[in-house]
Amino acid sequence: MRSIAIICKFSWVGISTSVINSALFWESKGYSVDLYLEKPDQIRFPLPDFSGYNITFIITEINRKKVIDDIVFRKTFFRNLKYDWIIGFDYSGLIRGGITCLFTSGKLIYHSLEFFEPKKGRIKDLVMKFLERCFSTKAKYIFTQDLFRRDYLALDLKQNHAKFRIVYNSPLSQATVEHKDYFRETFNIPKSKKIVLCVGSLIKEHWVIELVNSVDKWADDFILVLHGWFPHNDIRKYVLDKQNTLPGRIFISEKLFNNKDKIIPFQSCDIGFVGFMPINNNLKYAAGSAGKLYDFLQSGKPVVAYNTPGMKELISQAGIVFNHWMEIPGILNKLKSNYEEISSHCVAVNENYRFDVQYNTFFQSL
Repeated sequence: MRSIAIICKFSWVGISTSVINSALFWESKGYSVDLYLEKPDQIRFPLPDFSGYNITFIITEINRKKVIDDIVFRKTFFRNLKYDWIIGFDYSGLIRGGITCLFTSGKLIYHSLEFFEPKKGRIKDLVMKFLERCFSTKAKYIFTQDLFRRDYLALDLKQNHAKFRIVYNSPLSQATVEHKDYFRETFNIPKSKKIVLCVGSLIKEHWVIELVNSVDKWADDFILVLHGWFPHNDIRKYVLDKQNTLPGRIFISEKLFNNKDKIIPFQSCDIGFVGFMPINNNLKYAAGSAGKLYDFLQSGKPVVAYNTPGMKELISQAGIVFNHWMEIPGILNKLKSNYEEISSHCVAVNENYRFDVQYNTFFQSL
């Protein structure tokens, strides 16, 4: 049987749409899939249940310094194994995958999720960037999420555009326009209220502070639900203080769903919020990599989004972008006034970005 190895070194694999969907896609094409994960956080982000699929998790905990741990990994896990393809996710997975490919016939793919931008003066980061560029050259293909990210990576990694393939960070399946009342039942929110949902990592770089600051300017029939996790206690405290000053307008939901049920929060809101502060290249070009954007579209939920490069083109007629947070209250009113029409556009736009459609285009070209 044909086989493929997927290599990840970040802790949040359990909620990584691109990793999970890649494993499912290759398995559907008749491949045996081995998922190599380095210290995944299974408490916050449980791994999906792949029972019935030819997908195997191999969890490693190699407590060595960078690159040395990759050499130990190859010696320990890849000495007698052969794969048709090896996919390294992000720069750390690419480097580990590149080292495992040495002296083997396996073909390497670099699937980039987050840009690696070295910090000035850090020798270790410069070494990692050098290795990322070296193994990008060795890679047969480089996957990224949109044309803006492709153009940045081609320049940053010094690679030809012909090597790149666009694979959106989107769901596998067709639109599932089914409304659920999870948030209404959990927080006793009346049906007369429109739920605006901000989901994922609740940090200032995702406009969380500005978003909660705008709530008192919203029409009375809009409320905000923040669903996800607070990596920083100061942001959590700020939101809680704001929640106390605006009773019944801001709700916090921290119960995370597994991969099978992760669509429930998106089906339980009326309008989605997506925003990234362009303080670095990774956030500046985050539109195409925002998995939550596609989850809102798949669920038929209009989106209000910050106008970073490519965002307006991505959401098309399925939402409205803003340039300043003070525009949010007016945008919400516009979305409510044309809700059914905009919701129908979400379904149409979603079909353009489906993960399986994009990936299959690549697969058919092999």
